[in-house]
Formats: sequence, C-alpha cells, structure tokens
Amino acid sequence: MSPLQLFYIFIVTAMFAPIQAIQYQLINNATGTPGGTRFEYEIGIPCSKQTLEFATNFIWQTFKQNEGDRKNYEEVTMVVQSFVGAAAYVNSNTINVNSDYIANYQGDVKNEVIGLLYHETTHVWQWFSNNEAPSGLIEGIADYVRLKAALALITAGFLNPEPGPRP
Repeated sequence: MSPLQLFYIFIVTAMFAPIQAIQYQLINNATGTPGGTRFEYEIGIPCSKQTLEFATNFIWQTFKQNEGDRKNYEEVTMVVQSFVGAAAYVNSNTINVNSDYIANYQGDVKNEVIGLLYHETTHVWQWFSNNEAPSGLIEGIADYVRLKAALALITAGFLNPEPGPRP
C-alpha cells in the first residue's frame, strides 16, 4: 500500500472509531427537605451536570487517560439524598451527596459542592488496584484533583474565593 492509501485508511478508521460519550443522570431525592431545597436554589441540576462533565474531562486530562485506560462506564449518576455519615460517597458509578450536609453547610455551598463533586468524580474514575490501595492514597489523589481543579477554576476566573481564613 502506498502512504496515501494508508493515510486514507487511518482517516476512515478514525471517523468510525467509537466515541466514549458519558451520560449524566442527576436525581434529587430530597425535594422538599431543607437540603433538597437549598440544592435546587443554590446549586441546581444544570450546574451539577456541567460540573460532572468538566470534572470527568479534567480527571482524564490530569492523569493522561485515553479511552483504553478508563473505566468502562457509560453513565454517571448523582443522587442527592439524606443519609448518615459523610458529605458524599461513591458506589461504583453513582455519587451520593448528603442533603443534610448541604442544608447545614455554612458558607458558599455552591463552591463547596463543586469541589465535592470533583473529589467524588475522581473516585468514580479511579482504579483501586484490586481494593489493595491504601485508603489514604485513594483519598489523597481525590483531594489532589479537587485542589488542582480549584486552582484551575480560580485562575480561569470561574471561582472568586473570598479573602480571609476559611472556616
């Protein structure tokens, strides 16, 4: 084959290569509660969906993951609901956000939830080395992504941090 024929084969193959498009489903199971209401009015589903999309791409870019390196999820779900314990947790490709945490958070809850979603989205796409990786390493990587993303968002002008110490 000539180089030109190889080039055409490459172009045609690239055009028909599967594209990994992730669907994002967001559910507010806390509608009518203080946390569910605060979520609706101060954060919202459109902002959360956009954050999940941006976080996913940011994580893939940060860790230089191509399609073959990624977990094979076609959908990521975020559920706002009341539960005992943490502000949020991940189960496979579902991010559970605690509506009680949202209700009681003192400060800019929208920026807090954006950071929380970057952290939890990292867990969705993270490999856990057959569940043998130390939890401190797993959490540290997610915290790193949250901090790196916040710096990137501030630099780009998307976040305007308040001056002074954080609570």
